Amino acid sequence: MMRSTRSQSRGQSQNTINFPKRKSIRILHKELENERTSEPDPTLLAVSPRSSSNQVLPLSPRKRLGDDNLCNITQVVSCSPTKQSKKENSFSPATPKGQRLLFSEQSTTKFPAKSSGLVSSPLRRCQETPQTSLQGRSKKELVCTRLFKQEGTCYQQAKSLLNTALPDQLHAREKETHFLHQFLKEHVCGEKSGSLYISGAPGTGKTACLGRALLDLKGELAGSKTIVLNCMALRTPRAVFPAVAEQLGQAGADRTAQSDVIRKLEKRLTAKSSPMVLVVLDEMDQLDSKGQDVLYMIFGWPSLPSSRLVLIGIANALDLTDRILPRLQARPKCRPQLLNFPPYSKDQLASILEERLKPVSGEQVLDHTAIQFCARKVSAVSGDARKALDICR
Repeated sequence: MMRSTRSQSRGQSQNTINFPKRKSIRILHKELENERTSEPDPTLLAVSPRSSSNQVLPLSPRKRLGDDNLCNITQVVSCSPTKQSKKENSFSPATPKGQRLLFSEQSTTKFPAKSSGLVSSPLRRCQETPQTSLQGRSKKELVCTRLFKQEGTCYQQAKSLLNTALPDQLHAREKETHFLHQFLKEHVCGEKSGSLYISGAPGTGKTACLGRALLDLKGELAGSKTIVLNCMALRTPRAVFPAVAEQLGQAGADRTAQSDVIRKLEKRLTAKSSPMVLVVLDEMDQLDSKGQDVLYMIFGWPSLPSSRLVLIGIANALDLTDRILPRLQARPKCRPQLLNFPPYSKDQLASILEERLKPVSGEQVLDHTAIQFCARKVSAVSGDARKALDICR
């Protein structure tokens, strides 16, 4: 049954739908061009005056004829000022960086005042504007308003001062700086071995205070040997031994057996005729190893007989000596002195920011309320002075 119905449906003629033919795009374009190029009949223009209210203007201004279309006027209407040449538009090579973007003289041009009771037409207004601007140019000099601040302004000066480099004076760390001065004078200048462990959160001024103290006592520490190492740059914890040995003048220590390097180091650090050696190990917690043999050996060197070593370790962990090195508590001679740097409070951060911005001359760069707001937010999260300086910069 299905086959017969299909055969019958194929045999029947299908109904076709005839769509109306549309003009092609080319024909439409040709008709539009003919309408534009064809001249209008003067009789029609005379019959239909321009002031007639029944007249309906076409939407496109190109199809308007006569005075209704301003584009068809033979006289050129100078509505805009003359264009500048390339030399006038180009920037002079003598202008320094930061002074290139300038407003043009158009910002200083003023439109003529309107007469009372009369409203001028747009065509007349456009014709009068260039003349008044030219008169203004001849009477007074053009005023160029700078778009951006120049280099050397108060903003650039404040940005250069809000850096994380070592300042000349550390605020809110007078107590810790005084302790470091006393420790260095007692042990390095007094030729007494000892060790100090400095702890504190990041950005609390540990390394900055120690660096400031070393610069202040540079003349008094001239007779000793100072070694500063960042333990994060070491590949392994045991790489600290050849690094210290090379600083002490033992060439090729990294290619020598480690046992020989340690033996030579202990011999050098216990020589009575040798000068005092100050070793500063920043990020000391990176020397964490299996059994903590590296840290135990380093903290044991100042307690050797006739030792000439003064050790200062810096790390973030507060309880490194108690948690990682519990055996140091059983040996009083190996136990280091502790110095903790607490996080900065909001008042301390605000004073640091205000002191940094004091040398800025001119207008106030940061409002007092903004500095207080930044100090409160940073002190509530971490108390990191570097974070506060980065935010303000």
